[in-house]
Amino acid sequence: MIKRICTKCKQEKDLESFYKRYKGKYYFSECKECFKERAKKAYKKRGLEHNRKVRRAWTDKHGGKEYYKQASYRFYWNNPGKNQLTRYHKNKKICRMCNRIRPGYKFVKNSNICKECQSAKNAN
Repeated sequence: MIKRICTKCKQEKDLESFYKRYKGKYYFSECKECFKERAKKAYKKRGLEHNRKVRRAWTDKHGGKEYYKQASYRFYWNNPGKNQLTRYHKNKKICRMCNRIRPGYKFVKNSNICKECQSAKNAN
C-alpha cells in the first residue's frame, strides 16, 4: 500500500485517506479528516449571512421559488406512492378514479370518489 504524509497533521497515512483532485491522477496534500476540518472552519468563518446570500443567488439563477414549485410538482406526479398523505394533506383523500389528492369536502359522503369523477361517471 502506498503511504503519504499529511501536510497538516504530519501523520503518515494510506493513499485512500486523501481526496483525489478533479483530474483523478493527483491527490490533495492534506488527509480527508484535516480537509473536512478546514472546510468546516471556513464555512463558519464566512458566516451565516454569506451562506444565505450564496444559496439565494443559486436559487435566483435557477428560477427562484418557481424552480422549487416545478421540481416538487414533477416529483409529486412522477412518484405517486411516495408522498401521498403527508402532514399537509391531513384532511384530504385520494380519489380512486383520478388518483388526485383533494380536500375532504370534495368527496361524495362515505366514498373514495371525488364529486367531479362521480358527476362524470353519472353523465356517462
